[in-house]
Amino acid sequence: MENRGRGRGRGRGRGRGTEPGSNKEEKVIGQPIKQEDKGVSQPIKQEDKGVSSPIKQEEKVISKPIKQEDTGVSQSNTQGDKRLEKPIKQDEISINGHANTQKVPDAKVASLAAELKKDLNQTVQNLEVLSVSPSKQKQPEAKTVRPSAVNVGSTSYSSEIRGKEYKIPKRPGLGTAGNVIKLKANFFPIKVPDITIHQYDVAINEDKLPKNLNQRVMIDLVKSNPKLFKSLPVYDGKKNLYTKDPFDFSGKKEFEVVFIEDDRTRKIKVVLQWAAQIELRTLHESLKATSKDLIPKDAIQCLDVVMRQAASLKYVPLGSKFFSSDGSVRIGCGLEVWHGYHMSVRPSQWKMLMNIDVCATAFYRSMDVVEYLYEITGYNCNTERQPLNDHKRRQFHREIKGLKIEITYMGKQKRKYKVNGVTEKSVTEQMFPIEENGKKRNISVAEYFRKEKKVEIKFPALPCLHVGDEKKTVYIPMEVCRVVPGQRCLKRLNENATAEMIKIAAKRPNLRQATIDNIMKNANFPQDKYLNSFGIQIANSMVELNGRILPTPGIKYGEKDQPLLPANGAWNMKGRRLYKGAIIKKWGLIVYDIGKPLQNEVLIKFQTELIKSAKEIGIQIDNPVYQARAPANELPESVISKAFKKDKDIELLVFILPGKTPFYGDIKRLCETENGFNGFSDPGVQNLIKNKGVCTQCIQSKNVLKCNPMTLAQLCLKINSKMGGTNNVIDSNNKITRPLNVFKEPVIFLGADVTHPGLGDKSSPSIAAIVGSIDEVPSRYSACVRIQGHRVEVIEDLENVTVELLKQFYRHMKVKPRKIIMFRDGVSEGQFQQVLFHEMSAIQKACIKLEKGYEPGITFVVVQKRHKAKFFPVNKNDEDRSGNVSAGTTIDTVVCHPTEFDYYQYSHSGIQGTSRPAHYHVLWDDNNFSADELQALSFMLCHLYVRCTRSVSIPAPAYYAHHVAFRSRSHLQNEEGSISSSESDTGQKLCRICERQITKIVSKTASEYGNKNVLCVDKHITQIRCLCTER
Repeated sequence: MENRGRGRGRGRGRGRGTEPGSNKEEKVIGQPIKQEDKGVSQPIKQEDKGVSSPIKQEEKVISKPIKQEDTGVSQSNTQGDKRLEKPIKQDEISINGHANTQKVPDAKVASLAAELKKDLNQTVQNLEVLSVSPSKQKQPEAKTVRPSAVNVGSTSYSSEIRGKEYKIPKRPGLGTAGNVIKLKANFFPIKVPDITIHQYDVAINEDKLPKNLNQRVMIDLVKSNPKLFKSLPVYDGKKNLYTKDPFDFSGKKEFEVVFIEDDRTRKIKVVLQWAAQIELRTLHESLKATSKDLIPKDAIQCLDVVMRQAASLKYVPLGSKFFSSDGSVRIGCGLEVWHGYHMSVRPSQWKMLMNIDVCATAFYRSMDVVEYLYEITGYNCNTERQPLNDHKRRQFHREIKGLKIEITYMGKQKRKYKVNGVTEKSVTEQMFPIEENGKKRNISVAEYFRKEKKVEIKFPALPCLHVGDEKKTVYIPMEVCRVVPGQRCLKRLNENATAEMIKIAAKRPNLRQATIDNIMKNANFPQDKYLNSFGIQIANSMVELNGRILPTPGIKYGEKDQPLLPANGAWNMKGRRLYKGAIIKKWGLIVYDIGKPLQNEVLIKFQTELIKSAKEIGIQIDNPVYQARAPANELPESVISKAFKKDKDIELLVFILPGKTPFYGDIKRLCETENGFNGFSDPGVQNLIKNKGVCTQCIQSKNVLKCNPMTLAQLCLKINSKMGGTNNVIDSNNKITRPLNVFKEPVIFLGADVTHPGLGDKSSPSIAAIVGSIDEVPSRYSACVRIQGHRVEVIEDLENVTVELLKQFYRHMKVKPRKIIMFRDGVSEGQFQQVLFHEMSAIQKACIKLEKGYEPGITFVVVQKRHKAKFFPVNKNDEDRSGNVSAGTTIDTVVCHPTEFDYYQYSHSGIQGTSRPAHYHVLWDDNNFSADELQALSFMLCHLYVRCTRSVSIPAPAYYAHHVAFRSRSHLQNEEGSISSSESDTGQKLCRICERQITKIVSKTASEYGNKNVLCVDKHITQIRCLCTER
């Protein structure tokens, strides 16, 4: 028998032992299983041929620290903090960020690196071949990998960085600060037996079958082979089948299933092949910390499939979510909201838990295509006399492309097709070739359906749908097509549909808690035949645990103002002056008259009140030097040019726009990107904006009409931060900030996020944004943006970006940071190792590139918001006004990771629906934060978001990075709302190698514009460039 060493989604903890049903003795994998071994294979002996010996502890070359003299990197300066005060020499920072002092490794080092790589490759091959049971296999103490020759994407890591292992740190202890409250969490304890589960690979000869049909095929296979399936198996609908009782055959076995669908009978071949065995005992040992093994991911994956099996057969499954059309709500545009629930298995600090949460998403309504056409375009086939115009045809083409439709003229046999698009010609004009009596001729779609299908066309002016293979000419009239039910909408919803979606999905905490309890009741897990087959039990009640409400940091405004103490994440700055007000010498006010124009009296009142509000809080501003009304047909390029021709020293332009309009994106692109600068036809205006820069502030006309103090105050906060002012800082004498040692020496805070294209987009690039603080508060940030590959989460150019941000910090602070604290947004748990390998290495290399021996302490924290954990106060006295837990509530027990440093934290107060906490997971910590210190720091940073007088849900650096990434994506969007690399009609340059768009964003700080202000997040300082030639 052959050991295949399969690695598809299977982590540690699996025993590759003996395949059930095999009686052949083999030294590699096929040792007979003794009764006392409980199905776990024997460890491989040293003398077994064909398999290399396990590496002894003292022989693990890949884990041996590299000596400093072997790397070409100088040893760390032992003079402590004094070395950090040494200024960075100008000749050590070249234009491209490379330090000139780093030595090139000699031939000896190159030889050593080659040997290390060879040893590592051999070790990887050995691990692929070895079949050692999880109970016998010796595993590392933690998630440990050296950076030596590890490939992530296209990046190869060297061993030059510090000689340290990349190991996710253990929890330093539990937090103790704050007032303790009782909470319930949407987690339910699971009782998992100590059994062996056998995993089989499934191969179905029709690979294109959807998961729901694969499930039906497997059900038929199980029913028709009762002797083979001694107990009920579970199947993930793809490649993996799990069973408690092994099958009585060795190797692989082929079966034939007669499958009936839409009155069509098919014979489908199914091949089962033993893959591995999973010991659930190892799961318990890792949770109880009695084992040094990692938490076996394949065991958790197996439990997930067991838990979800019944739901996947009853509802419409979408990953870990399950939806039903019962109680659906229409939201327009041919869409309706389906309700469902999320289900996943999670390891915790004491046992396995099941996470249950309610969810909702948009599905396409099952309707005739002509009705869908009316929903999208408003074109009524029964009343319209004019044919469908080209604008509406293209609009409908964008919406229906990719949808599945079924034909309705064949009775019970409803064949399904995927729509490629809408034809330009009508059903009577669209021709395609057919063969009659050995001769080819062209025939119209209408004539073909009338003659061959006996279908009279009712709407001959409508175009056809092009379906099936894109290379073939399969055209079907719209009127005989219907949208297949159960299709999730992957495209971005319009503004109205989004608003309706939010209203429907938002549930108050008490209602969400009751809904979750009702889901558990309806699921009836005690009677679930699949759970019972594996002996798994689920508790009916949510877990209860303690949370802690942390002390609130004080907010400091003007020098003469006393610090404010927020109440549940909010504060009122009435009567306060900004910490540092901006000086605005010249500004302009431009009104776009689209629709109903604003009266002059309204504009005068708004202008007067805005200036008054700004001066009251400390912003120095006078009347605008330029005022204008712009007609609806005048492009922003012309409007902005007129302003600068009037006065070349304008620093700020305030635009009043009639709601959400494409002009907003045009304005930002023109004033923030190099491509935008080049869009000005007047060279003088182009050079003015390029060299001096201009800030822009947009406001909707409906808010101008209101002109209430709150709107004006928020507008002034945004303007002040954009113009280089500082709105507020944290009170350093507050009881939450006073104990923090992090601010006792220079520290830079980094925030990073990567925005990806929509789910239906298969080609557009991802955009990475990184921000870095440039003051001691921290309040002001500089930003960098990079384009990278489609859906690539790892930031590919982080090394150069970090160099840029460290330089910016030094230019403003005149000192190098001794600590670097990164808050990384958007990383899932499955990407932790990959991000740690690449991005930690990149930051460390950036420090060495700046100055040899420069090694600041780095703390790398992932911030997650896309999780399903919810917490509910047990005592109503602990609720806020919305029924949510109070701002500052922190949880680091029971539902958190068994050993690693993570916690949940509510930093904001709830407004609508049920609040979601941020989940912090520490991947690296040179600074040795205690739980209380890091939890206080993250809570404090959530109070420094400049746009409002409320704390936000994630730390300000991560929030700013999120904004920069999405702003940058809007800079790249073309007229169709897409940045696909395959089509670029915006005139932007494409990389000749990978055809990605190359777009530059302003690469200047405000200080480089010629004024004394400094950069804020809304004025980016970097450029986007393609990396395909830099790897």
